[in-house]
Amino acid sequence: MTDGEGLNPFRAVGFAIDSEVDVVRLAADLAPGSPFVQRRDGFLLTSSIGRFLRVSIGVTSDRKKTLGIRPYFLGQTSIAIEGKGLEPTPRTPMEGIFWGVVPDPEGKQYPLMAALDDIEGFAAGVRPNEMIRIHLCAFVFDVRCYPDRGSFLEAKPGPIFPAFAALGWKELDERRRRSPSVKVPAERNHATALLSATVREAEVLTNARSGLPFEHLVVDIRSGSVDVVAEPDTFGTIPSPGNVIHGRFLLSATRVQSNAGQ
Repeated sequence: MTDGEGLNPFRAVGFAIDSEVDVVRLAADLAPGSPFVQRRDGFLLTSSIGRFLRVSIGVTSDRKKTLGIRPYFLGQTSIAIEGKGLEPTPRTPMEGIFWGVVPDPEGKQYPLMAALDDIEGFAAGVRPNEMIRIHLCAFVFDVRCYPDRGSFLEAKPGPIFPAFAALGWKELDERRRRSPSVKVPAERNHATALLSATVREAEVLTNARSGLPFEHLVVDIRSGSVDVVAEPDTFGTIPSPGNVIHGRFLLSATRVQSNAGQ
């Protein structure tokens, strides 16, 4: 069960999920008793696991079919972003893509695209070009860790530090320019990004439901901080504060509760 080019977001938070059968079984196990909200296409159930993990499950109105299931690590981090747009993903109607620009204290702006598990709930009260605070969970595709900023800059693995480069932004932007009247469908793999950031915290956590470990980092960028999750041994040795990580990530977002208007 993968996103984009082979990333398994379930394993990144300690679930032993490898197939659609595993996903359906997990949804069936978690759904009973989970709080839910009604959405245009059915119901969205949210199952909390331990302090920070949650799983969102979209189901049809008759609750006979699962529309989508996504894990999420909801930590205490947040960033400020100027929202630019929202677009649903065609195959999973409750999900979508959010895009905006992250401001930099030096006056620069970095494009960012993130996957949403609940586009309808996220969109409530959000206006174009409005500054909001969001929480970002970055699932590791591939990553390297450097001892410090100096060694990172010497290696020159990428032009950005510490910031994002939204890999899906350029593709969507070019396709829209070529065919302005054609609606470009959003896909979750558009939410991949290059990220360079300084490690503030690093730890190995345990999924309270499966009992399996996963790695969790808090990393700092110029506009805030981001939670990073990865399968065990992704980094070889768990990073230390002050290390710099650089790599590709799938970004998922939710609005910070104080701005959610709910």
